[in-house]
Amino acid sequence: MSSDLPLSGLQDGVADLSRAFKGCALLPVACTLRLLYRPQEVNSRSFGVLAKAGLLEGVADVALRLQARRLLRSVKAFLQGKPGWPAG
Repeated sequence: MSSDLPLSGLQDGVADLSRAFKGCALLPVACTLRLLYRPQEVNSRSFGVLAKAGLLEGVADVALRLQARRLLRSVKAFLQGKPGWPAG
C-alpha cells in the first residue's frame, strides 16, 4: 500500500475514506483514483486532457484530500511547465 494514503480509520484492513470524498464530484474522484492506480498515465497528455475538460482542479483537490503527494507534485510540475516533465 502506498505511504501517500492516509491510514486513519483503518479497521480490519478496511479504511473509511468517505470523509475524503465528501462534497467531491464523481468524475474527479474517478480520474484521481485512475491516476493513483495507473501511474503510467501520470503525464502531460493525461493532464492536458483533464485540464481541457475542466477536471484537473478537481483531481488536484481529491489528491490533496487523500494526501497523494506524488500526484500533487506531478500536477504542480505540469502546471508550472517544468522541463523534463513526461510528455506521455
